[in-house]
Order: sequence, then structure tokens, then C-alpha cells
Amino acid sequence: MQGHCESGKAVRDESRARRPARQVVNVLTTWDTHNAEGAALGLSIREICYWTEGDRFSGDPMKRTISVFATIVALCGAAAYANITASSVNLYHAGGEGTWINPNAALGWLTAQTGDGSNLNPFDAAFSTDDLVGISGANGDLVLQLSAPIGIIPGAALGVHTASGLALDPNSPFFANSNPAQNYTNPRKSTLSVSQNGSDWFTIATDHLFSNPSNYYDQGVTDPFQTTPGTHAADQFQPFFGSLSSFNGKDFPGTLAVLNGSAGGDWFDLSGLPISQVNYVQFATSANETMYVDSVAGVPEPTVLPLLAAGLLLMRRRRTV
Repeated sequence: MQGHCESGKAVRDESRARRPARQVVNVLTTWDTHNAEGAALGLSIREICYWTEGDRFSGDPMKRTISVFATIVALCGAAAYANITASSVNLYHAGGEGTWINPNAALGWLTAQTGDGSNLNPFDAAFSTDDLVGISGANGDLVLQLSAPIGIIPGAALGVHTASGLALDPNSPFFANSNPAQNYTNPRKSTLSVSQNGSDWFTIATDHLFSNPSNYYDQGVTDPFQTTPGTHAADQFQPFFGSLSSFNGKDFPGTLAVLNGSAGGDWFDLSGLPISQVNYVQFATSANETMYVDSVAGVPEPTVLPLLAAGLLLMRRRRTV
């Protein structure tokens, strides 16, 4: 990506037609943060820059304002959806769990393979003791500190990957979910809480059954047991608010289509919390509950707030010109 705007003439000479102003606004929701060189709706940074500094919007303050705002959003898009994962373990009590007892396994990103040579996908979940940690029973407790705060603004969300796998329909001639969809893995259940300071906790979900699968590659994979890498990684920081029933009867391509580029997992809306940010995540099990954690993910990072504020200030200044 260019670090500066190219001249208006260079962009005018392109054969591609300029996009309508309303599409610039859609940069807000379609910016591709997994690929740093992605563009929203095919709108290039060069075009956005031209719209901002060129004469297309001269004499129309509203359109010029939209253009400036789109530029600010484009420039801070990566910051808005930073790669927030767990970076350290603050507390771990395995409870009754005796095998998956390495709490550091919950740190960082998902890994591409499951441990048996296959790619991580909804039908082949992670199972290695290097990839997930477990807690169970009345004394099970895991507290993770995040690599960066999750700013509590509209769109703030927390994703939890629990190595839950989807069961294949034994009667289907293709790789497909049963109908209704089911997990082949044991139930993952716990109470999920979050905190800003590590002392005051807010419960997000009580005795929640985590059942959504995780997926590593969203392109270049044709079946669940493929051992060669895919061609494009799914976005581990794209929220997925579907449920187990979203996969009812879906074959392998249909399952990936449901995820729509997301790496899956169970996601929770944090926007209504009475705190400014989330720095800690806690999983706690009660009697007869078992929980496994592979990875957590959060969006967005608070650094986007001053950037957006700067954009609004810039728009205000331009309106007075």
C-alpha cells in the first residue's frame, strides 16, 4: 500500500470508473483487515486519496466530508481491528482435568494443523495438549490477560475457540453435517466473565455451552482431511455470531460459506458493558462441567478511538472552509 496519495491526474487516467459516494461510506463495514492491501468494494486507497484532495467534491461540502471520513477510516482500519489474543496466564486451576493442563496452550492465535497432519477445520478440531487447555469441576478456573485492551464501543466483541468439532453425517455420500448439526467432541461448558482491572468481573455468559467450530483456511481446501495447506487463511478476528444450528445439513463448502471468511468460534457482544475496556477473560466451571480453550480473540482495540476522533475533527474543519 502506498504511504501517500498519488496525484489526482494519475488516478483520473485509470480506466476504472469512480465509485458512487455511498460506496465510500461502506468502507466502514467492508475494509479487509486480514489482508493489509485489501480494499473495500474494490475501492483503492489511491481513489480514496484522489476523492479527498482532488476537485471532484469541490463546491459540495457534504460529499467532501464523506470523502475525508472514508480516508480516515481506511487509514485506521487495521488499528480498529487489531489482533487481540491472550498474551499471558494470570491464574490456572485445572480442577478435575488431568490431561490438557498446559495453560499456555490458550495463548496466541489458532494453529493451522490439528496434530494429526490435517488442517484445522470444522470437522477436524484441535486436540493436542500444545493447542488447548482444560478445566473441569467446581475448582476449574482459567484467567487470561489480553495482548491489548478491547475497547467497549459498538462492535466490541470477544471470540472463544474451544476446539469443538462438527460430526459428519454417516449417511451422507459427501462430507456433510448431520441435520440437526451435532458436535463429535465432548461438551464444553463454563461461565465466561471479563474484567478491566482483574478484580471486578462482569459475567458475559453463565454455564454456557460452547459448540461452534473453528476453521483455519477459508480457501484452497476441498475436504476436511486435506493435509496440504489452503491458499488463504480465515480471519481469526472476524466475529461469527452463528450457532450450531447454522450448520444443519451443510456440506463442507456450505459449512465454509456459513462462516463467510471467519475462523468461527463462539462470539459475544461486549458493547453494553459498563466499563471502558476489557483486559482479562475468565473461564470457571462448576460441578459436572468441563471446558477447553484453544484461543481467544477480541475486537476492536481502543487506539481506533482517537483516530476516528481526529477524522471527525478534520471533517469539521473542512466544513468551515
